[in-house]
Amino acid sequence: MRFGAMALIWAVLCLNSCTTMHYRSSGLISTSFSPKPGHDTLREIIGRKEFYLWGLVPHDHIVKVDEKLSESGLISAANISIEEYQTTEDLIYSWLSFGLYIPRTYKVRGFGIKTDDRI
Repeated sequence: MRFGAMALIWAVLCLNSCTTMHYRSSGLISTSFSPKPGHDTLREIIGRKEFYLWGLVPHDHIVKVDEKLSESGLISAANISIEEYQTTEDLIYSWLSFGLYIPRTYKVRGFGIKTDDRI
């Protein structure tokens, strides 16, 4: 009886929890998902967010795309793409911890105008 209850609790936790990352813009720099003329400099930012307790804590993470691209030296960005994935290392950590620790990796890629391009 106890084993059945533990299995049910484990199944409910595994099926109801999730990792959610939201990608937003704060308006710091001009951004566009479509190509723009003059946006020739490629930037790729790779980041990582960590979730705990089968993805329940924190409930979600917010990634400010324009802030990440601005930190890389762009004053305007276009043709932005976002990729979210788990590396082999991330999967191993998740499996070894039985889901108590779940790292997620993301890549923001965009073409833009550097600060020194307009000089």
